[in-house]
Amino acid sequence: MAKTQYDDDNISLKELILATKAYLLEVLRNWWVVGLFVLPFLAFYVNKSLNSPVEYPARVRFLVEGSTKSGIGGLLGSLGIGAAGANKMNPHKIIEVAKSRRIMDQVLFDTSATNNQMIANNIIDKYKLFDAWAEEKIEYENFHFTSGNVANFNPTEMKAYVALMGFVITCKSPLLNINLNQDNGIFRVMCSAQDEDLTIDLTTKTFDRVKEFFEDKLNENDKKTREIFFNKRDSLKALIELKTTQMAYNQDRNLGSVTSIGIINRTKLSNEISALVAAYSEVAKTFEIADYNALNRKPMFLLIDRPYAPITPIAQSLVVNLFIAIFLGSFVGVGFVVLRKIYREAMAEE
Repeated sequence: MAKTQYDDDNISLKELILATKAYLLEVLRNWWVVGLFVLPFLAFYVNKSLNSPVEYPARVRFLVEGSTKSGIGGLLGSLGIGAAGANKMNPHKIIEVAKSRRIMDQVLFDTSATNNQMIANNIIDKYKLFDAWAEEKIEYENFHFTSGNVANFNPTEMKAYVALMGFVITCKSPLLNINLNQDNGIFRVMCSAQDEDLTIDLTTKTFDRVKEFFEDKLNENDKKTREIFFNKRDSLKALIELKTTQMAYNQDRNLGSVTSIGIINRTKLSNEISALVAAYSEVAKTFEIADYNALNRKPMFLLIDRPYAPITPIAQSLVVNLFIAIFLGSFVGVGFVVLRKIYREAMAEE
């Protein structure tokens, strides 16, 4: 076939159409070459579909809300006790805490309800992580954690711990993922593991530990302060009642008589009661502030849904992978045929 001639500086529409037609005909004549490029892609993606493990995807969805009504918060804010909107939680803080080692330690070294084994060891067994670790050091062969006390780990256990954390939460494609939907404000703890029980354990226990941290652990100091002033308020109240009773008893005993000792005792008791009432008023006020702070800083984690067995498993679609293989193979094959024609024409012009 005569090669297509056209002016590089001024290509007409007709010449462009003829050139495109020539390349299309070249591809059609060499369909078998394109097919040869498709075959290895087909083999790879079919093998990938047949040998890829089944996974069990699940998620926990929840909202985080403050526990103090905005009207009360605004009123107390105007009095200098609290600020309106102070009960709002930073969503990035929640996500970072959920991914922290403090939370992950509690999750990974917790016991699974299905086999009474640490979740960390269930992950190691399911994904045979000890085989990959043993390629570097033989002591990792059939490795399992014997305790969840990270502070007392030896170098071998610590290296395995860091590798496990990377696999679960810090790598590019982690087993567990925590994020926030910016459109609706809903947090999601998601996991897609090769074991149904493992998926449920990781998602639900992560949510439970994060909820516990923010609703209980984070406000321990506020609760202790509240308890101290609560007890102090009650003790002052009891002391005021005692002194008032003593004063009344003193008056009854000295009824009808006026003595210097009686007057001194009544005056002394009256001064003590006045001081105790003033102290009680201050402590009661401080208790109300501490009580407000304890409630205002405590977010409420509202569970929307959590996974339950059975979970519908998912596997890679053979049909989708076939389309991907044909597309990629055809793209590479057509590219090869076109480039070969361009090369041949360039060499023929010389």
